[in-house]
Amino acid sequence: MAIPVTAALAAFCGLLLVGLASRVSWLRFSLKIPFGDGGNPALMRAIRTHGNTTEHAPIFLLLALAWELTRGSTPLLAGVGALFVVSRLLFA
Repeated sequence: MAIPVTAALAAFCGLLLVGLASRVSWLRFSLKIPFGDGGNPALMRAIRTHGNTTEHAPIFLLLALAWELTRGSTPLLAGVGALFVVSRLLFA
């Protein structure tokens, strides 16, 4: 069974996570803080933003997959998924 909406959401979430991880790495490199957050507020926010997305995206994707497998692809799922991705982007 095809799962186009969940696959697209997983791709967007994956790209977002790569971007957020890159931001943390770039801040660590530029601030010369190899471990922890060094008490730097910008690095703390970047780490927490990445962690928060890492915590919420898998659960959302599993729920989207369950919906799509049982109900099929619907505009409602696509809309809720788009809202989730946009909210994650705005949070970042």
